[in-house]
Amino acid sequence: MVDLSGLDDFKASDFIDPVNRKKINTGHNGLLMVSIDLIDEDPNQPRKEFNEGKLKELADSILFVLQDGKKRGIKSPLSLKKNGDRYVINHGARRYRAAKLAGLSEVPAFIDEAHTKDDQVIENIQRDNLSVVEIAEYVTAQIKAGKKKKDIAEQLGKPASFVSEHAVFLDFPDCIRSLYDLGNFKSIRALYDLYRQYQNNPKAVEEFCNQEHISTSSIKEFVKELGASSVKKSKNNNPIKTRSEEPTGGKLDPANSASSESSDGGGTEESTKDTQKNTSESKEKSDPKTESTIIRKPKIVVSIGNETGELVTNRIANEGMVWVDLVGDIAEYPASSIQIITVIESV
Repeated sequence: MVDLSGLDDFKASDFIDPVNRKKINTGHNGLLMVSIDLIDEDPNQPRKEFNEGKLKELADSILFVLQDGKKRGIKSPLSLKKNGDRYVINHGARRYRAAKLAGLSEVPAFIDEAHTKDDQVIENIQRDNLSVVEIAEYVTAQIKAGKKKKDIAEQLGKPASFVSEHAVFLDFPDCIRSLYDLGNFKSIRALYDLYRQYQNNPKAVEEFCNQEHISTSSIKEFVKELGASSVKKSKNNNPIKTRSEEPTGGKLDPANSASSESSDGGGTEESTKDTQKNTSESKEKSDPKTESTIIRKPKIVVSIGNETGELVTNRIANEGMVWVDLVGDIAEYPASSIQIITVIESV
């Protein structure tokens, strides 16, 4: 049996360098109280933007005096990692900055040597603490490192569309990027749809971006109209030919020929039916693979930018739009932004 009696005398501070032990105390609940001048921010942390007004509000809340006369202080400890005789922040940079503004000499903390940059990103994203730019830079770096978008999405606990949208953010043209920089869009979903339209209709999108008072709803309406216009234009340029319009290579269709003879008095209705039946049988015999090439449950594989997905055919979409399933994330996209790759048998 293992003797655990000595755990009652365990102190986290016993594992701290003697030089800094005077600057680190064990607080309540076993947390360390670390001198603020021993802590450094991680220069590679994903979060780069801090709202000064929000930091001041947090500092004021830390100094708020409760009914018992004690200051509220920092309720959530910082996560730290050893770095020589100092400590680097894993998570809690905002609390650290607010503590400095409040004039605190020490902060509650715990040591987590296993904390990674991925953990930093995930925690900040789930708290909505990262800006679009910060997320885009992280996603882009992960893709360049060889990770698949699907894996990144699973790691972040976000849908695949979240990663796809941020993956192209750094590629936005100036006209679309400026809309984000104005601060009117917290989400980039609408800007992502606008970017997809820009790839096919750059001039129209640039003209739209020069308008005043652009909102998410106005972008959706513009994308819808532009998508519908593209579909209509495509239909006009590629009209569907009817059977009667298809070239016959100089050969008369047996069924039509029989009808002509009947109208001239040279045939009967029965001969026409027989001819059509014989023609149908002849086609089946001449092409034994006809039955095997029929797809009873078609699956239409499409691409949107660098993403591959499946066209959803059992949902009604808005005019000029289609539903696409990108690895489990189903969303509506402009029809002009997708490209059909192939049609296969659905399992």
